Amino acid sequence: LVFRTNNAYLRLAEAREQWGKLLMLMREVTTKVSVALPYDATCEICRHLCAFTWSLRDKLRDGDQRDDILSLLLSSE
Repeated sequence: LVFRTNNAYLRLAEAREQWGKLLMLMREVTTKVSVALPYDATCEICRHLCAFTWSLRDKLRDGDQRDDILSLLLSSE
């Protein structure tokens, strides 16, 4: 039983580490985009990056997809 518990904690720690790396990469991409592109393009790319993280979170949790948030993020204004 202890072995299973330790494995579960190790998998959780690795998942948190990978999620943190993904978020840091998203921040880095956002920073680079904000410097290189005009404001409108930056906003569009940031909305798509946010939608990607929401979709990935829902996929990893094996839960319902939040269409209300995705439609808000990806709506054309």
